[in-house]
Amino acid sequence: MDNWMTNVIYLMHYIVHVVNPMLIPQQRLQNELCNIQHTVKDNK
Repeated sequence: MDNWMTNVIYLMHYIVHVVNPMLIPQQRLQNELCNIQHTVKDNK
């Protein structure tokens, strides 16, 4: 289960860093980054 969550987090990071900048405004991107950072902290 932890491994699966790690894969999801990496996938979200990829989407945020690679896909989102092409599709959405900067403000939304920063919100997504904050959400991912909170998720990573919660899982540790």
